[in-house]
Amino acid sequence: MNGRTSSAINTLKFICLIGVIMIHCNPMIFLGNSAGENAVMTFDVISAFLALCVPFFFVLSGFLFFNFDSFDFRIILRKWKTRVRSLVVPYLLWCTLYGLLRIVKGLYLGYDGDGIVVDGHVSMLGFLRGYWDTGDGYPMGFALWFVRNLIVFVALAPAVYFVARRWWTAALFLCLPLLDVNLYGIEYFVLGATLGLHKVELSSIVNKHVGLWFLLWGVALVAAALYFPEAVFALRYAGFMLSICLVAKFDSFWPRMARLVSENSNVFFFIYAIHGMYCPAIDKVFIKILTPDNVLVTLACFILSLLTNLILSYIIFLVAKAVSPRFIDLLSGGRFIKKTRA
Repeated sequence: MNGRTSSAINTLKFICLIGVIMIHCNPMIFLGNSAGENAVMTFDVISAFLALCVPFFFVLSGFLFFNFDSFDFRIILRKWKTRVRSLVVPYLLWCTLYGLLRIVKGLYLGYDGDGIVVDGHVSMLGFLRGYWDTGDGYPMGFALWFVRNLIVFVALAPAVYFVARRWWTAALFLCLPLLDVNLYGIEYFVLGATLGLHKVELSSIVNKHVGLWFLLWGVALVAAALYFPEAVFALRYAGFMLSICLVAKFDSFWPRMARLVSENSNVFFFIYAIHGMYCPAIDKVFIKILTPDNVLVTLACFILSLLTNLILSYIIFLVAKAVSPRFIDLLSGGRFIKKTRA
């Protein structure tokens, strides 16, 4: 992987991180239709674009995991070992922290215990189940479902390899959503694996195929809207490639910002993992203060909530890093100390 591709990936991670937090900051979750029809329509459009962010993360994860020449079980074992530290350990730690928070909220603040607090008592069985699913399809930290699924996809790496090593088998697999099969994101992981195994340097797409991807995205959009509503996944595939093009263009156009993003990439996972602890509360605070009843005030709530989440998360990271850098490194999946030493 060349330096330009690495920089583009870091920039795309940052943009996707912002997008994921924006999904969770959406005030319409609490407002419903009370903000007016224009607000509903505006946030429907915003949500449609933000829906690309999590698939992007799966594609990038597949690309980075399968960035090798040929199948070698020793390579898989080595990558599994690194993913235990970067995925499994922080997932378990963050779920535990979210579970403890739910216990406090359930016992002392009158919140629903989500099966973890039952009749005023802590359910150890419910707590253990919460590492996978609290009953609503999400683990104890709702935003961590992505990490949970990614751990499963990584565990299936040998099977993914045999699908992704040939273009035609990968293409057939990527069409499975047409049959209304819920693949829980593994189709995007397979797309990334295919690009990685076939040594597609993502940054090179800018010079060679940007016009083609614009056309492909347009065709997919028309097909999805007019003929095949269930083919929205094709729009996401094309959208990913188009976004890589645009991000790589951004890297070359604004190199100083791209460098700043890369230098701070070690904080991305921490912000992603922690913001769910207070994001809904921040949303409610701004809704109560601004009482949005039109699209402009609703957008103001949205932007203020996003900025507050980002700033608060970064401040917590800086304070926690100063107090216990090794614990923060564990919570960050080994990204902090490694980045600091580099």
